[in-house]
This record gives sequence, C-alpha cells and structure tokens, in this order.
Amino acid sequence: MKPSPDLSAAAADPSAALRARAESAFLHNNARDLAAPSAAATPAEIPLLLHELRLHQIELEMQNEELRHAQAKLDASRARYSDLYHLAPVGYCTLDAAGRLIETNLTLAALLGLPHRALLRQPFARFLAPADTDKFYLQLRHHLTSEAAAAGSAVKSLSGEWLILPPDGPPRLMHLTAAVAPEAGGAPTLRLVLSDITERTQLEEALREREEQHWAILQTAMAGFWLADARGQLLEVNETYCRMSGYDVHELLTMHISELEDPSTAAATAAHLQQVLAGDGRVFTCRHRRKDRTTFEVEVSFQFRPVEGGQLVVFLQDLSARRPAREGAPS
Repeated sequence: MKPSPDLSAAAADPSAALRARAESAFLHNNARDLAAPSAAATPAEIPLLLHELRLHQIELEMQNEELRHAQAKLDASRARYSDLYHLAPVGYCTLDAAGRLIETNLTLAALLGLPHRALLRQPFARFLAPADTDKFYLQLRHHLTSEAAAAGSAVKSLSGEWLILPPDGPPRLMHLTAAVAPEAGGAPTLRLVLSDITERTQLEEALREREEQHWAILQTAMAGFWLADARGQLLEVNETYCRMSGYDVHELLTMHISELEDPSTAAATAAHLQQVLAGDGRVFTCRHRRKDRTTFEVEVSFQFRPVEGGQLVVFLQDLSARRPAREGAPS
C-alpha cells in the first residue's frame, strides 16, 4: 500500500507535518463537539464569533512576532558570548569530575598548539608536568566530591602558577584560577582560567638578574655610592662608602646626608643640592665626617631622578686618599 501524497509531503516538510497534526486535532475536536448536545449559534451571534476569532488570530500573530524578536536577540547574545569566550586573551576550559576537558575556548587550543576539537574529552593532566599530576587529581577529587564545595566557590589549592607542557611546543608557565560550578544535570564541574605568564616571568627574571649585576658593580666600585630621597634620607649605600666613613650599612640607612657633612662645607653642599634639584647637575668637592669624627675630602657627583617622589644618585671619590700621591708628584 502506497502512502498518500499528503502524508509523504508532511514527512518531507516539518511545517506540513505540523499542519497535518493540527487538521487531525481539529477534525477530532469538531467530531466531539458535533456529538455533544449544544445549541447552535444564532445568526446574530456569528459576527461576534468571527470578531473574537480574528482578535485571537491577531494576538497569536503578535505573540509569534515577539517570540521571533526574542529568539533573534537570544541568537545575537549567544554570538556575542561565543566571541567573548573564544577570542578572550586567556584560556577558558571546563573539566568534568574525571578531569576531562568538556569545554574549551580557541585561545587555550592555541596555547596548547592543538586543534580545538582535539582537546575535547582529553584529560587536562596530560598537559601538566608529571610531578604535578598527582597533586592535581587529589585536589580535583576533593573539591568535586566534597559536599561542602559550593557552586561558584574558588579553589585556592589549584589556583596559582602551573607548568603546562604543550605536546609540540616549549613549556609554558601559566597562572591558573579555578572555581567549582554545576552543569545543567547537576553534576559538579571545574572551570579554569589560564593566563600565559611565561614572557612576563622571563622579563622579571632578566630584570632581577640585571639589577643584581648593577648592584654587584656598585658594591665593588672604587667610588662610594648613595641613593637618597629628595629630602636627603639615605636609601642605599655601597661597601666602598662604608669603608670611607667607618659606618656600617645599617647605620648609614638611618642617617640623613646632613649628618655626614662637615659643618665647614655644609652650606655650600646645600646650595649645590638645590642646583641639582633644579636640574643643574654638578661635580663639587666637600668634606665629610667619619664615625670617629675625623673628616675627609670627597668629590661628589649628583644626579636627580624624578621617580618615587624624586631620588638622588650620588657618587663620591675620596680625595684624601689621592692627595698624597698628587702632592708627591713632580711639578
């Protein structure tokens, strides 16, 4: 027996299938209404019934239009969310209770050097250093099986710096932030945010090494060194000036420049300091007082740095150590 053309069309077209179901329901309801005893509508009631039907039809059309607008807004919102999720500068992913990736953005896929689809259902621990996998799984099980774990609560034990190992790339140091969140079915999941801090960490390490090198140079320099604030309070000194003055580092860092000046040249030094603060760096000589109250002549070179409220970079040469050599030199 061949199917009727109407049924074949309904099977091919969902809207036709819906229409066929509506006609079937209408015929069923109409037959039931005809079987039930009821008073027939009078000629005067027919226009009123038609009016009500038209109003109901318009209401349905308006509701349908509102639903279409709501659906369009929902689609646009989903598209914006998708763009924000996938184009974010950090990696996003969601893990199930077994630690498998069930959702991830394109940024994380790029950080790991794998196609987006290839990440799904992969164990996240695959990308961790071997020494970290046990710690990761222990914390994962604890937080996703603990009845005390609240939805949206941060997982501090997992948050922090983790070494990530892309399959075909160099290791990356990433800062990880984790939070527990339930899925639609109620099963707990773990949401992760991963920020690649490899380059920042490398720059910080290079800067730290350079600062250590500079400080080592200052400590071994033949000249004394000060770093002071704009008020003249000493912030840093090197070992050379400690030997010149007889004070140790801790003593000097509690002192003001004026406490090291000999009164005989203090006024001239203050005038030179004002010139330095005005941007006119100069080299001048003055006398300093040692811890044992003896004095010595120094050549001072100032430079003003407009950072952190103003700082003075000062180099000091002990002229008293050089004067005997000059005095003994032939004229």
